[in-house]
Amino acid sequence: MFCYSLYLDTVGGIGMTDPTGARSFAEKLNRLFEVILDGRLARPYRNAEVASAITARGTTISDTYIGQLRSGRKDNPTLRHVEALAEFFGVPAAYFLNDNDSGRIEQQLRSLEEAQGRAKGSEAKLMALRAAELSTQGRKQVMDMLDTVYQLEQIRKQQGDA
Repeated sequence: MFCYSLYLDTVGGIGMTDPTGARSFAEKLNRLFEVILDGRLARPYRNAEVASAITARGTTISDTYIGQLRSGRKDNPTLRHVEALAEFFGVPAAYFLNDNDSGRIEQQLRSLEEAQGRAKGSEAKLMALRAAELSTQGRKQVMDMLDTVYQLEQIRKQQGDA
């Protein structure tokens, strides 16, 4: 299952950020793990889940290798792995390669993080995350059900007030 909508604090460690202030590959990857949540479970993805999904799409990668990339022990992934990770998280591969692009995408990640913070702990967040994975027809059906429940609750409120 791949994320398709974009909607990090840095990892501590020696040598994680270069002297120019550019963020390392590990920092950028950890940022995606932190912000892009598993829509089914409303929690961060696990290395094994990401590895399994990427491998299922045709690019072999292990959860151990992803862990090494996240920790900074490995810091020079192949372009194929960069592209597969970017595709999984729904960002352009340039996020990892170009600081200009990563800055723009970071702004989008912050917006997503703020929206998630506002909905944190709520059932509405889980509903929205799940709805994002539905087809257009599926989302319409869910909206129709929500409208029906809303109308019923409004009627109950009016009857209770009468």
